[in-house]
Amino acid sequence: MSRLGVPIVHDNFYPEPYDVAHDDYARPLQLVSRSLDFTDPLSGRPRRFATDRALEAW
Repeated sequence: MSRLGVPIVHDNFYPEPYDVAHDDYARPLQLVSRSLDFTDPLSGRPRRFATDRALEAW
């Protein structure tokens, strides 16, 4: 995402890595899918999930 010019906010690997404790949730990644579409592998029906959730950083 960083190479595309839209880095993930609070990603501790890019552009430069920095250490974060594995149990530190003070600054969660700001990443969310607006929608997800797939074919249900059990029923064969198309499924779609969407959200209106907004990211804190935006």
